[in-house]
Amino acid sequence: MTNVKQASDFDVGIADVQQLELTSSLLTNAKFSMTHDTTFYRQFEGELDSKHVKIQLLKVVFGEVEKILGEFDFTLCQTAYDGTDFILGPYTMWDIGQKHVSVNKISFAASSVRRLIKYSKQGYFACQGCVVEILETVAKDRSTINAKVDYVD
Repeated sequence: MTNVKQASDFDVGIADVQQLELTSSLLTNAKFSMTHDTTFYRQFEGELDSKHVKIQLLKVVFGEVEKILGEFDFTLCQTAYDGTDFILGPYTMWDIGQKHVSVNKISFAASSVRRLIKYSKQGYFACQGCVVEILETVAKDRSTINAKVDYVD
């Protein structure tokens, strides 16, 4: 999408356990292999248009698309699949196109900072407001650090 080599993956929100199993089956049928299955996500790897791709089906929040999108840390990551349509947050494509990292919600600050570093290596930038928002979230509630969480990078 951005023509920059990505050392990353696609994180996709899922509505419920049944959809997780259906989507897993669809990926398996498309010749993707399950490489991780944790309490946080189920990861598949395979080839798409001659490129190696990782897809992580998120298990941390199930529900309606709005709820799923609301749980992502950064707006550029807000993606969900409802069984029929691939759905993006209101700023997802804008932030990808502008190579901009904006905070949506910080629940796992240690993971979000690791992801911020990963995105910066891929040419994305975070303005001072993004960094300040992460720090303010941690200052208000230190439990958001979640340094030992089984995370998705």
